[in-house]
Amino acid sequence: MVLVVTALVLVLTIKPGTTARLPADTPEGTVQGYLMAIESGDYETAYAYISPPDNVKQTYDSWLRSLPQAASKPEVRVTLGKSTISGDTATLPVIIDSFRSGGPFGSNVSTNNVTFILSRTGGVWKINQPWEVWWLY
Repeated sequence: MVLVVTALVLVLTIKPGTTARLPADTPEGTVQGYLMAIESGDYETAYAYISPPDNVKQTYDSWLRSLPQAASKPEVRVTLGKSTISGDTATLPVIIDSFRSGGPFGSNVSTNNVTFILSRTGGVWKINQPWEVWWLY
């Protein structure tokens, strides 16, 4: 019975197209757009949301190679916190629940608390950290 309920909850919370879009000119809207692009496999759009620090040489090809293979990518539920903005810098706490088959004795939910750091240039927010999607592994 627990498995049926869990599967139903996953379908309802992960179902694409059910999330209202946040304003694109906010840190929350930027992170939401980034995560939705990754979830839908639109990696070029996702990459356009990031701006790693100058000391990190992250090309599109190297970033793309860092993504997990589609077969191992878990379903995720994302909860955005409230951003803190100071000038042209923002931090945004995000909770990412990854759902995987854990087998009969393993846990099938992994929760990651991720703080996104963004910077604003010309009115556009870009993600400085994290630029890798390590929570999908």
